[in-house]
Amino acid sequence: MNQETPTYSMASKRDEDIEIIIEMVWLDLQGIVSRDIVCQTVASLYKRYDDAKVRNLIPVIVQRKAKELLVQESSKGFVIKESRND
Repeated sequence: MNQETPTYSMASKRDEDIEIIIEMVWLDLQGIVSRDIVCQTVASLYKRYDDAKVRNLIPVIVQRKAKELLVQESSKGFVIKESRND
C-alpha cells in the first residue's frame, strides 16, 4: 500500500498558522481589542520571522508577543476596543 504524505507549501502553512494565532489571541483577549487590530498585529509580528531558518517555534513566539503587546497597548488606551451591541 502506498500512502501519500500530505505536503504543504510554506505559504499555506504560514497562512494557516496566522489564522490560528489570530483566533487564539482574539479569544484570549475576550474582545478588549478588535479582531482587525489582532490581525494586523499578528501579521506584522509573523512577517519579522520570514527569513528564520528554524520555523517550528514561530507560532508560539508570535502568539505570546502579540498577546503581550496588545494587553500592554490596551492598558495605555492605544488600541481600539471591540464595539458590542448586545
